[in-house]
Amino acid sequence: MKKILITAVAMLLGFAASKAQSPESYVQKYNSLVNAYLADGDVEMRDQIDMLLRGGRNKCYISNRMGRDMALERNIDVELMHSDTYHNQLYNWRKKGVVDNISLENITWMQSWEEPRLKIGPDQPPIQFVSANLRTTGSRPYDTSDLFYVQSGHIVSIVDMGRGGLGNAMRLYNEKNYDEAFKLFRHIAYTNRNALKARYYTAVMLITGKGCKNIDKKVRDNDAAWLGLSGYLTADGDLAALANKFSMQLPFSEHDIYGYAPAYNGRRVIKKGHGKYGIIDDSGRMILNFRKGDSGPLSCSGYAVVVEPGSKKGLMDSDGNIVIPYDYDVILPYSHKGNIFAIKNGSLLLLSDTGVLLKRIDGAFTHLEIVTRDGLIMVCNGGKYELYNYDGQLVYDHNSFGRWKYEKNTGELTLQKDDETIYSSMEMW
Repeated sequence: MKKILITAVAMLLGFAASKAQSPESYVQKYNSLVNAYLADGDVEMRDQIDMLLRGGRNKCYISNRMGRDMALERNIDVELMHSDTYHNQLYNWRKKGVVDNISLENITWMQSWEEPRLKIGPDQPPIQFVSANLRTTGSRPYDTSDLFYVQSGHIVSIVDMGRGGLGNAMRLYNEKNYDEAFKLFRHIAYTNRNALKARYYTAVMLITGKGCKNIDKKVRDNDAAWLGLSGYLTADGDLAALANKFSMQLPFSEHDIYGYAPAYNGRRVIKKGHGKYGIIDDSGRMILNFRKGDSGPLSCSGYAVVVEPGSKKGLMDSDGNIVIPYDYDVILPYSHKGNIFAIKNGSLLLLSDTGVLLKRIDGAFTHLEIVTRDGLIMVCNGGKYELYNYDGQLVYDHNSFGRWKYEKNTGELTLQKDDETIYSSMEMW
């Protein structure tokens, strides 16, 4: 009898342990910890959340619907919304009555789900996926769905399962709707430089051909190479390992064709050697046959800077039409409200997207540095930096901030004065 009792207790303990270690249990624990933290802002409770999210050693990135709203309010990129910033903002919202309580419901382990992944070295512990409905109360209620990445007893990422979210792309992939999954992964990868998971998944699908066999093989190889090599710039191990395994190298020799990443409707500028450029689409069809000169990549506005041999700079559109003539010392291929900035003979010029001069600002302008997503441009005037809007109005002169900082990997621009940040935004890409 005693042996039977011990066996039964052992079975119960084993069942309880296995249940406690199921991926759903970590999401349930997260739900409890968050509400306990919101109740009184207990730092120890916050530490427990940090240990659950990546074990407190790394940042757990949170790019769900609520995170997007927080990022918009804080004027930062949602892909920079890691657990620290997310929960600090969540607690601030709680104090303001924006959000009272959080409820994660219908917590479900998606047991058959898998990532688009290649074996690229030492096996990593598998990702387990858990979906949950997120509901909140308060002045800004939420009713949405999130996907939790659970790995080795920790939540390593929380992503949105809405129509344009990474979680929805994962859903499409696991429903074997590869065409739509690839489109969404690729869109996220090429519109946000910090969406490293989307970059990796896009590269894997390009290599395996899932959802993208209609794209010319050379185009796919170039895209996969570009994405893989970007891992070195972003210090992302998965992408870098992908580049190493497949010996991906972008060709730069005189006789090879080098293609920029697609940035506008699947089109990209390709260059042959150092003296010819053209435009190609996803099918490998030439939109613009090679012509003499040089060109930068197409921007998200659909323009590229072009230079004829021995000439000044102008802009072309994604069809190869020269829309701004070769007449400027400096020009950037970004448009806000249909306006474009250029420099000529030391003057800052505001142009329409057809090349009409709208405004001239005299000075000693030499460089156009950074265009932000909220429509400001940093310029160098007489060796000093200033920020203008796309109406040609000076927003911050060099006296209004002590220093400025630009993070190349993230594209974040900040202006600081007296050690306080007075402006922060993300670069257009």
